[in-house]
Amino acid sequence: MIDKRVASNILENWSYVVKKGFDISISALSTKLWKETTVDELLFSGYEDTLINLARSMPQLKNLPIPDYDRFGWFYKRNGSYDFDGTFNMVYSGPNFGKTKEWQYNDYMSYYDKRGECNTVRGSAGEFFSPKRERDEIGFFSPDICRYVPLTYVNDEDIDGTTGYKYIFGDSFLDNGTKVPENRCYCGDYCSPYGALNISTCKHNAPGFVSQPHFYDADPYYLDQIGGLNPTKKKHQMFMVIEPETGIPLHVEARLQLSLLVKPIKSISILENIPTFHFPVIWFQQTAKISPSLHLLLKILLHAQLILRSIGGVMAIVGIPWIMFLLHEPFARMCRKPRKKSRRESDFSVKDSKDSANPLMKLEVHKGR
Repeated sequence: MIDKRVASNILENWSYVVKKGFDISISALSTKLWKETTVDELLFSGYEDTLINLARSMPQLKNLPIPDYDRFGWFYKRNGSYDFDGTFNMVYSGPNFGKTKEWQYNDYMSYYDKRGECNTVRGSAGEFFSPKRERDEIGFFSPDICRYVPLTYVNDEDIDGTTGYKYIFGDSFLDNGTKVPENRCYCGDYCSPYGALNISTCKHNAPGFVSQPHFYDADPYYLDQIGGLNPTKKKHQMFMVIEPETGIPLHVEARLQLSLLVKPIKSISILENIPTFHFPVIWFQQTAKISPSLHLLLKILLHAQLILRSIGGVMAIVGIPWIMFLLHEPFARMCRKPRKKSRRESDFSVKDSKDSANPLMKLEVHKGR
């Protein structure tokens, strides 16, 4: 069903003749709307489909900006790759440390409406953030959805003895222009209700939408379309806890759901009589928490000033007595009274020589009486 819906969405605005030819091809191949596959095929290894083979054989489709894949899979050719997300140019020093300057060697994209800032490459890469954080909005750039992802501060949270700032998806990310007007440029040709974001222009015009799993914190509109969904905060809310002094993530629960917009399309019989709804395809969760060894190093870093001051105080307490001990003997010698001269020693004196031409001193000895 997924590959048919993607192909149909690409052909939706084409002429009647092209759409009808596509419809005849599907009917001739006895293609069904639903297809059973393994999880591995659906995600990573991909599965063969007659529709894909047909499209690869049509020369008029070769100039379309779509990937030339021989199989269909959501993460096909991505597993084990090192450059799938593209090239990031980032700031590596100063107050903007960790911020993304360019993606794919550009600081501007062409996926969204040019009247807003939706095409601007900004935010961090998601692994770390600028230090000295305030309790305000942070964000990162996601190549998967080709956009800036803002996160809203909600509260402080203790992570194994370290205080961090907790951030979640808020209106600045989930809204499509109703509450946050500047988000309208992300909509493209279809602005969905609150909670699901249109990423079709980023995904070769496939009708993809992202949300939190089970449409958590989204408009009830989505839950009314599909049965079996039960959104809960504990299982489905995305959040991130950041240590504010360093900008290092302490705990991350990244949860996203991918859905397809299914709607009737004229001249394609397999889709003509279906209702309009957002069909959840897959949702995933990535969990990361700082390890005990790294957490110890972080605590040492955070308390480095106090530690150095304490070491200095201990050294002063221990060192001052030693210094006093080492200086005691020389100081005592300096403070001793000079020894009184004996009578015999006092008989010696020095007089100037009467010979003015000779500057040498002459020593005379006078016997005492």
